[in-house]
Amino acid sequence: MKRRRRILVVDDEADLRRLLASILTDLGHDVETAADGATALESLGRGIPELMILDILMPGLDGWGVLRSLERLPSRPPVLVLTGLVDYPAFLRAVREGASAFLVKPFRFQDLINTCQRMLDVHAEAPEHERRRDVRRMLITDVDLLSSDGAPLARGDLVNMSVSGARLDLGAPLREGETVRLAVHVPGQIRALRIQGTIQWQRQTGDAFAHGLRFGTVGAEEARFISEILGL
Repeated sequence: MKRRRRILVVDDEADLRRLLASILTDLGHDVETAADGATALESLGRGIPELMILDILMPGLDGWGVLRSLERLPSRPPVLVLTGLVDYPAFLRAVREGASAFLVKPFRFQDLINTCQRMLDVHAEAPEHERRRDVRRMLITDVDLLSSDGAPLARGDLVNMSVSGARLDLGAPLREGETVRLAVHVPGQIRALRIQGTIQWQRQTGDAFAHGLRFGTVGAEEARFISEILGL
């Protein structure tokens, strides 16, 4: 049985706030809600949640202000941003200011549930499980696994990223040394970014298989994306 996690939902839409709280409570989590950024910061003063779901466009202290305030905490929670902003600059700003995942309204609730669970699982993992030497940023987004000729094979999650590689979670294992191509889906981008890499390691994590991916040849657009995400 998965242990209960403390989740803070911050959104000025009362109906959505109540619905998210109901769904996450039914999944066995302890959920607190806040209708604005100032109330969210008051809640953080009573303890840091294991996940924050944060709306961006709110009256008063908005989501951007909350993200900036999190920088002053000794330890900050992983943040899932919910927003109606569909452009790439908003996605990039959210990630650069500390968000680990980004969902555009309206969204499918199953997508939100899956993303929340992935964030909670990754956040709870012991640091020594991360084998990559380069500094990495937690970034959870959908990817399609492609064959060498570009045919779709499977869908999974990109879980984090560094300048030299990333972690890829799939429903089945890949062989160490196998070369793969990824199509990374980025909000506000018309086409998926294509990144090639080689599997360095794999292990089973719950129902998924985690893989360490070392990037191979990276195109100019993909290199720019990686640099922007990492703040290089």
